[in-house]
Amino acid sequence: MTPLEAFALALTGATAALIAYSLQRTRSDRNRASEWPFSVLGVNPDDSLDEIKKTYRSLVKKYHPDNLPRDASPQVRRLYEERLIKLNTAYKTILSIREVEPKKLTVREEMLAPVEEMLRLAKIAAEQDARKALENTYTAAETLVKTLHKSMGLVGRSSHYYDLLTDLMINDVISVEEFEVLAEARRYTNMGNGREHAPKHVHDFVEKLWEVYSKIRRRYIR
Repeated sequence: MTPLEAFALALTGATAALIAYSLQRTRSDRNRASEWPFSVLGVNPDDSLDEIKKTYRSLVKKYHPDNLPRDASPQVRRLYEERLIKLNTAYKTILSIREVEPKKLTVREEMLAPVEEMLRLAKIAAEQDARKALENTYTAAETLVKTLHKSMGLVGRSSHYYDLLTDLMINDVISVEEFEVLAEARRYTNMGNGREHAPKHVHDFVEKLWEVYSKIRRRYIR
């Protein structure tokens, strides 16, 4: 075998090895991306938490029902809600895997007094005036979200309720379950004048929001 032939053979072997490595790397990347819960967000398990948070934020904004037009069909709204639940569940699981510690936040008791007052008024109105009850409920939720956001010292790109709520979620100030209830308070305000909701339905939701408020209060009031 001539030196030229030997060189060609070695080059062929190296090329084959490089191709095999590339294929293996591609398959490995695909396998990592297909692992639940990372596949739900379209990220890899070895991506940084900041990268995962950024992807989560963009997907939640894309699929949040609050972004739908008011005349969107119930079917479309439900599809968005289901997608949002999957995203939140996946993100919560990833945070658990990464063992992310809750943020250390302290809120003064008097800062939450307006929230509690609005919830009290919502309870009173729930039996007689569903629309008023839902308005008070959303005001309570909005005040709570803004108070937490300000106390955390977060700098948001927008003062929109949903954007502030998302900031709290991705910074681990509130849980996925709390996120969903607070988002639901906003959703109710986009569903008409409240007359389509039975008094018991409205009452139950007010109680649900009160439970979320109580959990957050116990967690951060010192």
